[in-house]
Amino acid sequence: MSYFPGPDAPDARAMLDTIGVEDVDALFTSIPESLRRQAAIDLPGIPDEADLVAYMRERAERNRTVLDAISFVGGGAYAYPPVAAALYAMSRGEFLTAYTPYQPEIAQGTLMAIFEFQTWVAELTGLDVANSSMYDGATALAEAILMGLRVRRKARTVAISAGLHPAVRAVVRRYLAGQQDLQLIELPLDASGRTDLDALPASDTPRIVALGYPNGYGVIEDISAVRTALDEQDFLVTHTPDPHAWLLLASPGSLGVDAAVADGQPFGVPVSFGGPSLGMFATRQAYVRQMPGRLCGRTTDAQGRTGYVLTLSTREQHIRREKATSNICTNQGVIALVATVTMNVLGPAGLRERALAAARNARRLERILVDAGHTRRFDGTFFNEFVIDPSRPDLWSSLINAGIQLGVPLSKYLPGDDGLLVAATSWLDDSAFDRLSQECAR
Repeated sequence: MSYFPGPDAPDARAMLDTIGVEDVDALFTSIPESLRRQAAIDLPGIPDEADLVAYMRERAERNRTVLDAISFVGGGAYAYPPVAAALYAMSRGEFLTAYTPYQPEIAQGTLMAIFEFQTWVAELTGLDVANSSMYDGATALAEAILMGLRVRRKARTVAISAGLHPAVRAVVRRYLAGQQDLQLIELPLDASGRTDLDALPASDTPRIVALGYPNGYGVIEDISAVRTALDEQDFLVTHTPDPHAWLLLASPGSLGVDAAVADGQPFGVPVSFGGPSLGMFATRQAYVRQMPGRLCGRTTDAQGRTGYVLTLSTREQHIRREKATSNICTNQGVIALVATVTMNVLGPAGLRERALAAARNARRLERILVDAGHTRRFDGTFFNEFVIDPSRPDLWSSLINAGIQLGVPLSKYLPGDDGLLVAATSWLDDSAFDRLSQECAR
């Protein structure tokens, strides 16, 4: 038998005969041939397991991660210092494998965590009610727009700001593709990077309007002015890439927003190559029965003891099927738990300090890049993210080679756009900015 675990040839042949296939390759026919490895891994002669581990470790150390490079990357995923308690919660098997909490008598811990998460989101957004999380910020925005169409039944116009991240806009378009007689328009940006409402067509029926707060290019929209410019029956939705902004700005609810969504990844969730994440979703009490996803409520039992239950669950797909308010009838349980632990550990003061640090670092980043001859594209006030137009076409690649990730090239989403979307978080220190200054001066 081979030194490493696995069946030897006679056993393998017996297994293949039992399931009725000719060879092992037949087990992988569902994978396109172009994606399959065409040859065996070329390993040198390795006599034992210790040598194999050493060989693989040496090659693994050639990889560079976000922890190895200096990162000024944002665009929807932000590297903030992790909270140890949150990472510990993520690794606990009972949370990873917990059953959907339909039976409250055996899921009180999970339900309590959901209730705390909802409470945080409602407090941060200044709105009445929040759901138990969604897949990510993009799907949360799309679901908020669909909710607006249910609430304003006569609405047949959806206007989305060009300031929303291109990937977020793509998700919204895909969600709305099946809606009949729906006019989907895109509102352009002005020189400040804010949404130009003059492009919003007049209508005698309600309109659904969606924009960023801050938007996908980091600019802080004037939500109060937007609300004033809209008709009373228009349904206003905001999307926030980094909800730390809510700690420094007026809450969406206080500005007249009907629904506010965000991507909750910055609240303690590792970047992890872009996922998983979670969506935060809040709205007004009047719309609670049209809100997608789960909702956890707090009650008391016959003995007066506090208990937690899923409530208003007739919205869910497993009950109403085609009449459900959304196909999303679940939530990002483990990821929402990580965000909840992070918010509980840091508290309002700690979250605000992280937000302030990110904003300060973003201004420092702006000064370095502008002093180096690069141009900020929009002149509107920003939180921790902004777009630069580099004076050197090779800026991004040259900094990558120096171990610095300077933002996200917008050409990834918008062919022909040479801009860089750069961001700062509270994780950056003096040495990171010194290195960037040195490399920009070369």
